[in-house]
Amino acid sequence: MFAAAECLFLYLESSLRVGAEEAGDEVDRPIQREVATGYPVVPASSLKGALRGRARLQQATVELIRLLGSAPESDQKEPSSLSLSDALPLLFPVRALVGLFAWVTSQGVWSRFQRDLAAYGVQVSKIPELPVFSPEKAGVAPESPFVTGKQTVVLEEMSFVAQPTEEVRALGDWLADQAFPDESSFDFWRERVRRGVVLLPEAPYRYFVEHATQITPRIRIDAQTGTAAEGSLWTEEYLPAEALLYALAGANLPEEPAPVPGIKKPADIIDWAKGLAPHYLQLGGGQTLGHGIVRLRWSGKKLARRRKGARAKKS
Repeated sequence: MFAAAECLFLYLESSLRVGAEEAGDEVDRPIQREVATGYPVVPASSLKGALRGRARLQQATVELIRLLGSAPESDQKEPSSLSLSDALPLLFPVRALVGLFAWVTSQGVWSRFQRDLAAYGVQVSKIPELPVFSPEKAGVAPESPFVTGKQTVVLEEMSFVAQPTEEVRALGDWLADQAFPDESSFDFWRERVRRGVVLLPEAPYRYFVEHATQITPRIRIDAQTGTAAEGSLWTEEYLPAEALLYALAGANLPEEPAPVPGIKKPADIIDWAKGLAPHYLQLGGGQTLGHGIVRLRWSGKKLARRRKGARAKKS
């Protein structure tokens, strides 16, 4: 499908909100979700818009920005040479009775992740095969910090029989080595995830991604009175900090390619996008309040600027 493709892992360093158009039954301003699964989703349009903003900030040429397709405000519609998928959760943080919080996931999540990788043609190191557990059990790594003295895992108000398994440990190792940010500031978190994953059956996993989000009450102050304005109280839903999401990026050269400096093959488009956001982005609403700070890790080869630096040091 794509001549070049990579996976983009997004680690939420602060809560993130990409709002739905309609108010929900329990929250005034809910986040966007998939209809069938109820999984939270960050639309591809939000990711591409953030990359477009970075391109403009870096004063990229018109020819390069055109690789992202036509801007929403443009009357002239142009296809994009870079295709992005929606971002979906791979790990979701949930409060634990012991061990502070756990990263929960499910076999369905990882099966879909591998299907998405195959659809885009992204090659990653082998992902461990995961066992299926009965509804009352939760898979944990041996020596997991979340297991109580009664050999249970208590997440929010739900309790599961702990099932230690090497496959869950292997999954944590894979995440630490392949998905978590590789900066030194994440050394602690990479080590934590090696024993910090809890593999749940699909039903409880879906319950947590629907009901363990962050709900924040907001209020507007009347500038004249200095008190709450009438009818100004509302609630907003956010994806919680410490969640790990993934998205796929694929690139093809335009059908009628025009010369673009530095772009000779599809992989060059991916490398250019990586250069726009090599380490972080800020997505969604509430950016002036510190929301939506996302640490990034791209799969595949290192950035070109790092290779140049390595050659210079060697010489």
